[in-house]
Amino acid sequence: MQVGSDLFHRNIGRLTQWLKENGLEQNTIVIFSSDNGGSDGGPGAMLQHNGGLRGRKGTYYEGGVREPYIVRWPAKITAGKSYDHPVSHVDIFATALAASGAKPQSLQPLDGVNLVPHFSAVRTDIPHQTLYWSMEGPSPFHWAIRDGNLKLIYEDIHPETLSDRKNRVADRKLQLYDISSDPNETRDLMESRPEDAKRLQAMHEQFLSVCKPSLYTPEVKARHEAALKARENDPKLQNVKVASGSPGHWTGSGAKGRLNQEGVFPPLPEEK
Repeated sequence: MQVGSDLFHRNIGRLTQWLKENGLEQNTIVIFSSDNGGSDGGPGAMLQHNGGLRGRKGTYYEGGVREPYIVRWPAKITAGKSYDHPVSHVDIFATALAASGAKPQSLQPLDGVNLVPHFSAVRTDIPHQTLYWSMEGPSPFHWAIRDGNLKLIYEDIHPETLSDRKNRVADRKLQLYDISSDPNETRDLMESRPEDAKRLQAMHEQFLSVCKPSLYTPEVKARHEAALKARENDPKLQNVKVASGSPGHWTGSGAKGRLNQEGVFPPLPEEK
């Protein structure tokens, strides 16, 4: 972890120095974030730290979805300030589009918003009243919705470690939390605020009804599962750095290196 941190510092420093030397520093947006919270390797094998928040990578508790989000644009945004309202990765594209002066004339409506007016106090309203998370719709096996400070989540009630999933069946249930007073998600409000839970669940279902079909089609899923099965059964494939076409999954010793070597995507059984 220390090596990774040093690499981040060194290379972000190289980037910002290059921008400065080439006269681009003042009018370039630099955004630093993460795709998810840290992954706990289990007792005695902590890999990352989520600051006491519940959950981890792969869950929709705050420990899985609340990440660093640092934006630097010296010409437009005052340095050293914190912003307390929720923002999202979907805002990056909308922000970059607006900053470049481009007009989304031929694009579908954007889920994200331009954050610069919010960060520079030109706008005082919040960027998002409601945020949604889901996995593998239209019938996601876990999901969450946050409306204001209330968050309804259908998630594993024992999310402590990522490595124990192979040894048990996930125990998922609906839970309701007030993130403003309970950011660690320890006080479930399902019994005390059932109407809010029903309202948020209806909003979640409405959101899914207007989403486009998932790109994780049956064909993609079949190829993905065939790739993972082939790698599980073939020791040679377990050392492959990347399974081309496999959506973000790392297995075997290949997970340790992550070099620029492309692996071979195993064919479906009927294609052999």
